Amino acid sequence: MFALIRSDIRAVYGNAGFKSVLKSLLNPSIHASLLVRLAASKNKLVHILSRNLLIAKHSIDVGYGASIEAGLHLPHPVSIVIGSGSVIGKNLTLYQGCTIGNKRGYPTLQDGVTIYPNSVVVGNVTIGAHAVIGANSFVDRSLPPETTYRG
Repeated sequence: MFALIRSDIRAVYGNAGFKSVLKSLLNPSIHASLLVRLAASKNKLVHILSRNLLIAKHSIDVGYGASIEAGLHLPHPVSIVIGSGSVIGKNLTLYQGCTIGNKRGYPTLQDGVTIYPNSVVVGNVTIGAHAVIGANSFVDRSLPPETTYRG
C-alpha cells in the first residue's frame, strides 16, 4: 500500500522525496488517492468505510474489486466513479466528473491513459497505453495505444 501511495505522490510532484511527502499532506489530490487506494482494498470492511468517506469528502465512488495500479493522479478529485470490475494500469490521470465502467461492462485502461473532464468509458473495452480521451467524451469501443479520442 505504501508503495502505491508513494507512486501517487510521484505522479503529482515528479518525485516522492521528503519535501513532496510534506506537500502532499495538504494536497486534496493525494488525500483522494489515498482514499481511492483504501476503497479498492480487497478487505470488505476497509472498502466500505473508506468508500463512504470518499463519497462524503470528494463525491468519488470506487466499486469493490476495482483494480488500480501505481501512479494514480486525480488533478481535480471530485465526482468520479470507478466501477467494480474496472482494471486500471499504471499512471492514469483522471480528471473530475469521469465515469469508468457501469452495468454495460467494465473497461481495461492500459498504462499512461489520460481522461479529461466529464468523460465516460463503459463496456468491456480496452483503452490502449498512452491514449488520451478528450473532455465530454463517451467511449464504448476499444481504442488503440497512443490514440487521441474526442466525442
